[in-house]
Amino acid sequence: MKKSLLIFGALLPLFGFGQEGSLDQTFGTNGTALAQGNYSAKGVKLQADGKIVTCGSRSDANGTDFCVVRFNANGQLDNTFDTDGVAIIDFSGKTDEAFDLAIQADGKILVVGSAVMNNNNDIAMMRLNADGSLDNTFGTSGKVTTNISGTSNDAASKVAIQADGKMVIIGSGGTDFFNANVVVRYNTDGSLDNTFDTDGKLVGVSFAPVSINTLSDIKILADGKFIISGSSSNQPAIGKLNIDGSFDLAFNVTGKLVINETVFGGNICLVAVQSDGKLVMSYSSVTTSELKLLRLESNGTMDASFGTTGKASINIGANSDYATAITALGNGKIIISGSTYANSSNTDFFVARLTSNGALDNTFGTNGFTTTSVAPEEGDRAESMTIQSDGKIIVAGNKCTGSCSYVVLRYKNIGSASTLHEYNNTINYNIYPNPATSLLNLTLENNIPTKISIKTILGSLVFQENIQQSQYNVNIESLKNGVYFITVETTQGTSTQKFIKQ
Repeated sequence: MKKSLLIFGALLPLFGFGQEGSLDQTFGTNGTALAQGNYSAKGVKLQADGKIVTCGSRSDANGTDFCVVRFNANGQLDNTFDTDGVAIIDFSGKTDEAFDLAIQADGKILVVGSAVMNNNNDIAMMRLNADGSLDNTFGTSGKVTTNISGTSNDAASKVAIQADGKMVIIGSGGTDFFNANVVVRYNTDGSLDNTFDTDGKLVGVSFAPVSINTLSDIKILADGKFIISGSSSNQPAIGKLNIDGSFDLAFNVTGKLVINETVFGGNICLVAVQSDGKLVMSYSSVTTSELKLLRLESNGTMDASFGTTGKASINIGANSDYATAITALGNGKIIISGSTYANSSNTDFFVARLTSNGALDNTFGTNGFTTTSVAPEEGDRAESMTIQSDGKIIVAGNKCTGSCSYVVLRYKNIGSASTLHEYNNTINYNIYPNPATSLLNLTLENNIPTKISIKTILGSLVFQENIQQSQYNVNIESLKNGVYFITVETTQGTSTQKFIKQ
């Protein structure tokens, strides 16, 4: 069991000052970090050490290449990553574009997108070592391409990593105009996983027949099943797949649900999974300037306790708003980020925080949201978001003034860090981050623990150890994704909290 003493200074952000929702002035320059060089950002993820990894594309006279940029936790470029903080990877000397990334448990970086191979667009993946070099144990010299349709329509838009290390992507691919989408699962070495839909490729996922179906988001559940979201003929749609790629008929009888409402842009339909298994969807309505949200029970039925009969709406600006990322915190609140039109042609970043019932949280920003203009009178585009272990919000996107540059913003979010407090009268302790992927940090304020134990939601003991320190990192990498309970025993009593391994 890996343990290390935490430095007290690392805990200071939990007790920092400043308005929640404001830019964190200790990050980059006044809360903003930039990587300039005709880059177009898409995805962002956090490493276990707090470094920030973004992916996208770099354009030059020869076309576009995968571009991965890593920042230190303070917002400065990390020069230990490919010598200057920027890794540029070319697939075939033509057009390559990266759209999403994931950080493996071993610290390797998986990036997905598309690449032109033999004059066709193929799904493209690459895996980097922690220093930014290609991982030669993955695919061919660190790269994998997959042709789905034999045409120029194949691309991976999102990636998720299962508890066993297998990789699942969603994207476009297929010859059917109505169902030009695909879910593909790969083994850890980059080969197709033939236990998934017999050949690793689930082509033409359909939410409804005789409609144009698209995919835009994927989440892997604790039991290994997948939640996918997208649209069906410009209506929000969501579905649940079994581990083998078939629809889970326990979800809304058919395994899928189409919402009777037209959405802006047709396919920006995102999903977040709450700690209780409920699903929060966000999308933008074409008929209004509002952002729309709905919440479903884990079985696909509408959760009437959310908003008005399961639906809620928020308004950021006078013009259209659209979300590009959503996450549900362990304390029940919801963070959503995206772009808002400041006027008919200029967009700004926005971040909003909602209460557990779908209303804007007025303790965050101004009336529940914050807008940020990085390039005044030009285009700012938010693309992705992640949450630090101290609750602060990282939003990545683009600042475009002719050419574009990567932009990373960090916002204060102290009071809603996803720590769950379930104290008794004598024991006061924190666990964070929550959800957690590899390390669960534990701090006690007034007691020295004598024992820590972790149980599954069904009560099975998966970890127990006697300890004598008030600050610990607990290694949870070996746990399967899901909900767990951590119990701390001291001479003064016992207290239990819930956390999520993802």
